[in-house]
Amino acid sequence: MWYGTNAFNEPAELGNAVARGFGSGFTDDELKAGRSSNGTWNILSSDGKKIKLAWPTEVSFTDGTTWKIK
Repeated sequence: MWYGTNAFNEPAELGNAVARGFGSGFTDDELKAGRSSNGTWNILSSDGKKIKLAWPTEVSFTDGTTWKIK
């Protein structure tokens, strides 16, 4: 998930129907223990200028368990 603003430093339209300023994406790429990864998501926005914060909301492990932010 990410949070972004427009040119006026107000929450941007980032495609989230629940709250302006928020958007999200995902990856199904496997991440091995002790490794890191990065990704790029296309953000379809009519007024987005800057992404200010990004964070994970859920992680799925190969043993079938998941971690979700509360």
